[in-house]
Amino acid sequence: MNARALAACLTALLAVTTACRDADQPAAVVAADASLPLAAPRPVEGDPIAAALAAVPPRTGRCAQVRSLKEAAEAETVAEAMRKQLALPVEVQRADLGERGVWWRLCVGDEDSDARMVARATRWTGPGGELEPFLDAPVPGLPRFFVLERARTEPRRPAEPAARAVAAHRLPDAAVHLFGGPTADRLLVATTAPTSSGATDVLVVDAKGARLPLRPGAAPGCASCELSLRDGKVTARRAVAADDLAPHAGEELVLEEDTGRGARLLTVVAQHDGALARVAGLLLGAERPGFVVRGTAEVVEADADPQREVVLATTELRVQGDAGCALERHAELFDVTEGGMVRVDPLRLPPEPADALINAVTALDGAGDTLLASRVCAAHLARDARAALAQVCLDRVAALLAARRPIDAVNAGALIAEGAPSLRAAVAGPLLDAVGGLDKDVRLSAIEPDCAKDPLVPALAALTVDDAMAKAAARAAERVSLGALVDAVFVTGARDFGADTPVGLVTVKWLERLKVSLPARYAAVEALLLPPAPAPATVDGGVAGQGGQGGQGAQGGQGGAGFGGGPGGAP
Repeated sequence: MNARALAACLTALLAVTTACRDADQPAAVVAADASLPLAAPRPVEGDPIAAALAAVPPRTGRCAQVRSLKEAAEAETVAEAMRKQLALPVEVQRADLGERGVWWRLCVGDEDSDARMVARATRWTGPGGELEPFLDAPVPGLPRFFVLERARTEPRRPAEPAARAVAAHRLPDAAVHLFGGPTADRLLVATTAPTSSGATDVLVVDAKGARLPLRPGAAPGCASCELSLRDGKVTARRAVAADDLAPHAGEELVLEEDTGRGARLLTVVAQHDGALARVAGLLLGAERPGFVVRGTAEVVEADADPQREVVLATTELRVQGDAGCALERHAELFDVTEGGMVRVDPLRLPPEPADALINAVTALDGAGDTLLASRVCAAHLARDARAALAQVCLDRVAALLAARRPIDAVNAGALIAEGAPSLRAAVAGPLLDAVGGLDKDVRLSAIEPDCAKDPLVPALAALTVDDAMAKAAARAAERVSLGALVDAVFVTGARDFGADTPVGLVTVKWLERLKVSLPARYAAVEALLLPPAPAPATVDGGVAGQGGQGGQGAQGGQGGAGFGGGPGGAP
């Protein structure tokens, strides 16, 4: 049996065993523990609770300052009214402005990015918005809000025995994650600790300081995880994040697992009956003939449901012999469900709530897949050019250009121009700036590199996977190719804006360069630029005949004007 057939059999077997499991009941507690043995504990000095809290990763959030008041009591009264009536997070911040005195700012919302905060605050403070009754009268020329950045602090405290157990084992630079709950006695503390073999494992302890065992068995719904764990034992683990990912009470822990056969898994674990169980998973990285894939995952808000999502950013290095030839980056969004990870298609998200679309775009941008984020913008704006989403998507064009990513900026603008004609005038300026910036880039080329002569990374065998990926990324950033532009750039430039416009003039020039260096791509774009074939004209219920040389008679009707000469039906 070959490898492909074996994989198919194992996948089928996994599907059968998963289907037989009662999804409503947690798996039975097993005595086996898949955890790795830890190194000997160290003496604990100082306050272990303070040390644990200091190691909790800080989270930076954004809020919208919508009002400033001179009196603290008035500010608190308005803030409390907002909280009760609107169910929005509202914070009163003290601002000492020197000679202008002390003011009290009302800051509303709690978002991870400027884009999401701007989108929400624009809606809240606009005509008819939820916050309008609480705001001062608008002043012409002045904004209704300002986006402020603030650090979020962890309000929970680990129990002393748990903090002490973590302090005795934690790697010096390892983060501490609090999860579980929601009650204090069910709060778990996790960190990354050294093992007795010199590797690392994840240590999770309860309020009494006891280590929770990890049940064997792959995460449900992940056939590739099952195969990887059967193919090689786990040799190392690292704690990545903790957040509310699954629909049950409390939070889950996200970790990475490496196997002895080179696979890397993203695993979500939760507490079940005094032990940790894998509840969802993804394959982060693998090595196969022809390519090497490495992935990273982050917890994000990618839609508008109560739980957070996972964004998987993958980097794929195409390999030819001992050389790395091309690098591709992709991102995918996943929900954690009772059956494991379920992919979220951002192109098919419903139009309501609009916040979900903004979340998806910003999550994909953060994961490095700007092209998919641009396609999400174009697809949804083509159906409904809502103001909040349109503003986020239009702002992206200038932001990508400012970040020295001219290919991404041109693609983003062109996709909007082609997909949403109503926004063509609004995107014309940013698109022209991006096109001009790319055209002046000295790195711009229409020639596809020959891997045999100019590989991204030579001599892969002498490098680790991580080093090879880093070198490939650095070298790929130096290459700026016209071949990376989407078809919409040429189509909207030459057809929608017009070949004699500033955007059209440059894109037509680029197209001529493609004609020489990439004739197949040129031919494909030229086919898109051809005018659509005219629909047959109908006359009195019949189809007008083509006139040919002087015009042939109408078929089934009274005749119409022929394409070849005289009037249809004339001899």
